[in-house]
Amino acid sequence: MAYPASTKTLHELLTLADGEAIRIKSTVQQFRDASAAGPVRREAILGLVGWLDRAIGVWDAVMARGADMVSYAQSQKGTAFNLVEEFTAMRAAAVDLRDWLAALNDDTGSYSELVYVSSDRLAEFRTKADAFIATVG
Repeated sequence: MAYPASTKTLHELLTLADGEAIRIKSTVQQFRDASAAGPVRREAILGLVGWLDRAIGVWDAVMARGADMVSYAQSQKGTAFNLVEEFTAMRAAAVDLRDWLAALNDDTGSYSELVYVSSDRLAEFRTKADAFIATVG
């Protein structure tokens, strides 16, 4: 039998999930702030799609560990911590933002086209970003 080096422990997985939450919240905040300061190239905003996908994948991996992960998370964060509720909310907010961002591609057919996102779309983005940021504590 091979050593299971590719299988993350509960501790590693929860640490990774926490790190992803912090990283993606900070990234969304930076993009949100940049969009409030002026035009942002569409390709820059659409880069968030990949980062959101990664975070969603990590959070899904945490949830896939089931009751063992729920118990472990409560032992680390306190018994009042509801892993399922928190991760479901973060995931839903990330999916909503990711899907909205991906829909921007429908306007041009190209992620790499160097055009600016309209001010109306930037306002929509800030609303979506604010909702995501509020969800990730």
